[in-house]
Amino acid sequence: MCDQHAPINTSTESSTATSENLPEHPLLDTLTISERKIHRTCLKAHLLGNAARLRFLRGLRAAAETRLYIKLGYPTVHQYAKDQFQCENTQAHEFLRMAKLLEKLPLMTKDLCLPPSVPPRGR
Repeated sequence: MCDQHAPINTSTESSTATSENLPEHPLLDTLTISERKIHRTCLKAHLLGNAARLRFLRGLRAAAETRLYIKLGYPTVHQYAKDQFQCENTQAHEFLRMAKLLEKLPLMTKDLCLPPSVPPRGR
């Protein structure tokens, strides 16, 4: 699912969470190799999760705007989200609202998938 208004650059998002460019925690050197691996695994999963949530928001918005849910047999996008993704109506409504807001904030959207130590642009 792609949002025609805000295409996702999958090469950037997937490379964002590579082990080479994960931010280093100041106390990382005091940890064992196993503990470092746990920390980096958590950080990478967090970044990938943000990218996945962004794709979901854009996809749900595209489903609403193109009325895809009707072609799939649902009377509303909220019913589609509830049946397919276990989202309650208020949650689906909030996802759609967030997707619209994020389109208006392209730099913030990009920062959503950056490691925490990378300073946001414009600050």
